[in-house]
Amino acid sequence: MMQDIYIDTSVIGGCLDAEFQEWSVRLFDEFKKGIKRCVISSVVLSELEDAPQNVKNVLAEVPSGNKILLNRIMKRKNSLKNTLLQRQLQLNIIMMPCILPLQR
Repeated sequence: MMQDIYIDTSVIGGCLDAEFQEWSVRLFDEFKKGIKRCVISSVVLSELEDAPQNVKNVLAEVPSGNKILLNRIMKRKNSLKNTLLQRQLQLNIIMMPCILPLQR
C-alpha cells in the first residue's frame, strides 16, 4: 500500500534550499516514482500561485496519480473557488474531499 504524506509549501521550497534539499529532494523522488503520494491542501495551491516558476515546477513534476488534494469544505467566494479549480485542473491533481472541524 502506498503511503500518503501531507506536505506544505516549506517542503516544496526545501527542494531548492541547501539546508533541506537532501531530504526534500529524496521525498519528491519517492513521489515521482510512486513509492509515496503527496497530499496537499488547497491552501498550498493558493500559496504556490505567487511562487517562482522553479518552485511550482517541483510539484508539477510529480505525476498526477501520485498527488492528492485535500479540499476543505467551507464557504468560499465563487472567484476563489474557480481559481483553485482551474489550478487543480492544470496540475492534474486528484480531488479528495474531506471535512475538517471548524475552530472557534
